[in-house]
Amino acid sequence: MKNIHILPTEQPSRFSLHTTGLYNLACELHENSPNFSNHHIYITSDEQGIKGDYVIHTPTHKLIKVMERVRTADFKKVVLTTDPKLIADGIQAIDDEFLEWFVKNPTCEFVEVVKEGYKKNSMIDEATSYKYKIIIPEEEPDKELNLIKEESKQLPLKEAAERLASTTDEFNMFIAGANYQAERMYAEADNIMRFLDTEVELKLSDTKTIERIKWYFKTYFEQFKKK
Repeated sequence: MKNIHILPTEQPSRFSLHTTGLYNLACELHENSPNFSNHHIYITSDEQGIKGDYVIHTPTHKLIKVMERVRTADFKKVVLTTDPKLIADGIQAIDDEFLEWFVKNPTCEFVEVVKEGYKKNSMIDEATSYKYKIIIPEEEPDKELNLIKEESKQLPLKEAAERLASTTDEFNMFIAGANYQAERMYAEADNIMRFLDTEVELKLSDTKTIERIKWYFKTYFEQFKKK
């Protein structure tokens, strides 16, 4: 069940969506711009919203401040957010560790949240305050990539490129990049890696494909060095 909600905002934000379709996390709040549209993240729970809480009305994706208790499943209580207005009103801020992870995993729609109570007064039996802890999902191993690694360790460069690339452009990029590195005698290896990182940043090619190409560069050039 979805509990990560991303809503656009006209207000300054650190979290934004680039025109390429990639999310971006800035160090400071910034205004909307032609290339970046600001958004806020809201993480919800199944707790019942009471007066003063903020909720997301899931059918309309609207943020609402509760004036009375809400009892329907269509309203999800906001427990963590990047929205400065809500944070100033007492909603817990999402920490940078999760935000940095989410930027790299933008398709994630659900994250486990643990509600941790603590006592302000040790004489009180019931916890009076709570903090929410996000359990960042462990990255599942890329089974397809691992299989390719095992099967392709000894493949010639061209055959590896043919197996890896899903389009002619990706194949040509792989071969051109490999030839470029070979000609530069490995001293410029970081340049091609930066080139590939730019491909990912600008979404000029599929991220998973780029990561595979980077792995092949490292693997094959290590083999070349040994020859």
